[in-house]
Amino acid sequence: MKHASKRNLTFAPILLTVLPIALAAQARQPAPLREAERQSGSAQTSLSPEDAAERRKYLALMAGETAATAAARRQVCAAGKEAGEVREARASGNWITPDASETCTLVIRRQAHDGNVLDFYAGLVKDGGGTVRPEQILDAIADSAMHNKSLVPIGGQKAFVLTGAISFDAGYTKGVLDKVTRSSLRIADTPENARKLKEPAEACLDGDNQHPLSLPACYTAGYALAAIDNSPKAEK
Repeated sequence: MKHASKRNLTFAPILLTVLPIALAAQARQPAPLREAERQSGSAQTSLSPEDAAERRKYLALMAGETAATAAARRQVCAAGKEAGEVREARASGNWITPDASETCTLVIRRQAHDGNVLDFYAGLVKDGGGTVRPEQILDAIADSAMHNKSLVPIGGQKAFVLTGAISFDAGYTKGVLDKVTRSSLRIADTPENARKLKEPAEACLDGDNQHPLSLPACYTAGYALAAIDNSPKAEK
């Protein structure tokens, strides 16, 4: 299946235009709220070397889970519930629990490797009584997200409601399938850029976020984060 297209060559400048807007919107959140989110563990930024090593082991084990477990995690992520589960785990003392964005992107990459990354979208179409193919729904989500439309047509005069979490999932999935890289999107290799992408990713995946980002911002964050994760280690 051919996933990359000429359309994506013109899509990158749009992403680069929207991304600063997304990051600015995140920065405008009230400071007490941003601090509360950090303290709650939805986007943990500091770990001891020992805890960081344990988290890597945790993620490695997660990457080897059964296909059914991976699919179930994907559903939790797309429902915007993973961040809440992370907060609960860390509140109980499990500080090595990965950030929501770590878990959700790992699951997408795992399914892409297994060849079933579009099964989630096939499920959305089936559950909604639609008729379009999975690859078509991925493009439809991109169109709705980038135009900030909350309904995604799935054929048969049916549609489903697009959320920030699904928009992020679709952006990341598209980026993985297109094999975009940091260089192809002209994202500078800086820790600041990585951090700025992490923050909106966590916000988009948090269904309890009282200050949700826009659909274009979430799709952009997913696509750009995929570019970073797709990049060779030397480029990261």
